[in-house]
Amino acid sequence: MAKEKSAFHFESYQDKNTVIKYLKALKDGFENNEIILNTSGKHLVLCPGDLIKMEIRSDASGNTERLELSFSWKGPGKN
Repeated sequence: MAKEKSAFHFESYQDKNTVIKYLKALKDGFENNEIILNTSGKHLVLCPGDLIKMEIRSDASGNTERLELSFSWKGPGKN
């Protein structure tokens, strides 16, 4: 049976120290094989596999700089 599609989106302005806390929580989630996402009544649990595709994108234009991190993997029991 196919797993139902789940989606999660969060966007906000945060100070640098709060961003660091989010990144540490993400690191802990990868180490514990469980990334838990919660906001506004939405809840999603991700279970990172052993082989993870990582993408890093960045650009700078004028006074705006951007860094995007993306991770993807096969779910548990998937090849």
